[in-house]
Amino acid sequence: MKNHRLLLLIPVFALTACQSQSEVTAEKAKEIIQDIQDNKNIGPFIFALSNKGSIGKGEEKISVDLIYKLRSTSEGYYTYIKGNSGDTKFDAEFYCVSGTRHGDVKCVRYFDEAKNDYAVSVATSKYNDDYEEAFKELGVYRTSSLYEYYSQATPFFSELEEGDTLKCYSSKDGQLTFETRANLKTVDPNAEEKVKSGKETYKYENYRFISVNGSTTSTYGNKWATQGTAKYDSNIKVELPSDWESYLTFLS
Repeated sequence: MKNHRLLLLIPVFALTACQSQSEVTAEKAKEIIQDIQDNKNIGPFIFALSNKGSIGKGEEKISVDLIYKLRSTSEGYYTYIKGNSGDTKFDAEFYCVSGTRHGDVKCVRYFDEAKNDYAVSVATSKYNDDYEEAFKELGVYRTSSLYEYYSQATPFFSELEEGDTLKCYSSKDGQLTFETRANLKTVDPNAEEKVKSGKETYKYENYRFISVNGSTTSTYGNKWATQGTAKYDSNIKVELPSDWESYLTFLS
């Protein structure tokens, strides 16, 4: 994984530690994170995330304003992505459900700029050779990847750089808040963009990712903000739209 300061691939975050938690060592935090990564009993959940800010400089500078949503169960999942990353626009909602009479099913509703209207498309494991990669260009798999990134506490293992500080908090099994602060004093104007100042924090409860919320400034003067939450509930369900079969191409 690249260093947590790099903006181009990794989102950034911040959240103050809970007052009831006590500070623990990084070694103890790593033990807790290993238990979090070993936890397979996640259960149905809803995940929501927003990223907003800028990246780059000069003619290569782009703005990013994206909203992600994910609803996941053992039978399937639903994702939503909307916003822009530079000139690339995203506006799609996506269902992936297993065990239908047509096999596993992917159904997407997206904004078709060429037609200036929303369109619906369906792919199934039974009828489509490209099922595994279907609709990838619409960004519909990004949300699941982001949840996986947070849920595995991957950024904790990023190497600290000059001016960085790390604090970890916990008061019981399966609970952890870890917080990094950046305060870069020496800036090379010719180097790639990095986080110059700000705070990043992740919160976990019951061996599961709970929330993220933050704000940073880069060495190029760009601002970046991230807010996200995950909620777990056994009553969460995912179902295909009632008319999805009407979009099967072999039936048309």
